[in-house]
Amino acid sequence: MTGLVMEFQFGLAWSGLTDYAGDVFGAPLAMETLLAFFLESTFLGLWIFGWGRLPKWAHVACIWVVTLTAYASAFFIMVANSFLQNPAGAVADGERLRLADFGALLANKALIFSFPHVIGAGLFTGGMVLVGASAYRLWRRAPETEFFGRSLRTGVLTAAVGIFVTMAFGYAQFGGVAEDKFGAHNPVAATALGFMIEIGQLLALVVLLVMLPLIRVLPRARWAHPILMLMTPLPFVLSILGWIAREVGRQPWMIWERLSVADAMTPGLTPPAW
Repeated sequence: MTGLVMEFQFGLAWSGLTDYAGDVFGAPLAMETLLAFFLESTFLGLWIFGWGRLPKWAHVACIWVVTLTAYASAFFIMVANSFLQNPAGAVADGERLRLADFGALLANKALIFSFPHVIGAGLFTGGMVLVGASAYRLWRRAPETEFFGRSLRTGVLTAAVGIFVTMAFGYAQFGGVAEDKFGAHNPVAATALGFMIEIGQLLALVVLLVMLPLIRVLPRARWAHPILMLMTPLPFVLSILGWIAREVGRQPWMIWERLSVADAMTPGLTPPAW
């Protein structure tokens, strides 16, 4: 639903961006809409309303298609966002940008490490949601003890893989990030980045060195269940801090060193403070 709102926002609030770079920036967004969003929403509807109506194999296949198209959606969104961070594959043609190399757009140095970083963060967040929900049901002494024990262990494994991938590709990004993105002109971005790193490292230690070794014990350890429930929102906080660092770190540019935020806005709107 928020994606639909953003589509209107691009045209209504960011006409300067669409006029200047719409031919480039719009390409991955169109791919995301056509190849990912439509398929994802269609098969999600089939999965929801096909419960008990579709054969089991078809019902399971629907949610796998939803999963794969969600990854495709994330990829094309990150292609578009990485173009704003580093306008690769585009050349100036008069007063507009023109897509000259679609391959360069897909091989953008701002995309290569950030996409796996986002995927890892998604896996970590989803894994911790599964851990927290399972811990809650076990804490409430739900009769399906074996089921929620398996789901808790699945969540721990997913969270462990996710946090490892997130940290690995997160640190790998520093080599391709402009130094002034997190300098003394951007205290908000630097602060968000610092909190993200510190909280992320602490969570990584807990997940990899405590939860993973105790994976067989956790379903029966009632003392740990409230702690696991309290940890559930932390990956969401980390994701928000990461996006703040990435987006605020680009200011005052909408497209790095090509188009300012003020010029990207629709004329007549309130100009940004920066």
